[in-house]
Amino acid sequence: MANRSAATRATLVQTLIIWLVSNLGGTFFLALLFGLDHPTDVAIALIGGMLAALLSLFLIPLWVPFFALINCVECRRTQFLAMLLGSVTFYFIANLLLLYLLPLGTLDGVMEMTFPYLLSAFIAITYMYRTVLPLPVGPPNVDLFKLDRSNWPKY
Repeated sequence: MANRSAATRATLVQTLIIWLVSNLGGTFFLALLFGLDHPTDVAIALIGGMLAALLSLFLIPLWVPFFALINCVECRRTQFLAMLLGSVTFYFIANLLLLYLLPLGTLDGVMEMTFPYLLSAFIAITYMYRTVLPLPVGPPNVDLFKLDRSNWPKY
């Protein structure tokens, strides 16, 4: 029972980290894009980012089972690809909901405003599900680029 509790806690922490990083990064990118054209529009991006963070906070309980299911898979690459696919799917569903629940114009306009959040979610997922390459094994004085039969390491 303790193992299940630890797994649920780790899944919840992982979900909250990705939520936090994607909202902070998306708000930063959106403020940067708004600030390049008109520096006074940065406040609009910050208020929009706070609103997006509050609205997406209510959707975290929908993500936790998805994260728990993905974490049962052993292969990190499969987890990474499933998380990217889930993020893109969630992105399109959230944009459609924003379009139909709040009359914000066209789908292109909504996607243009929310694309920085997808980009920062990709960065967070790439960081969390990165694969660590193993270090080369051998004596420290062996040049691995000039390795032939004469200077193979003796074990």
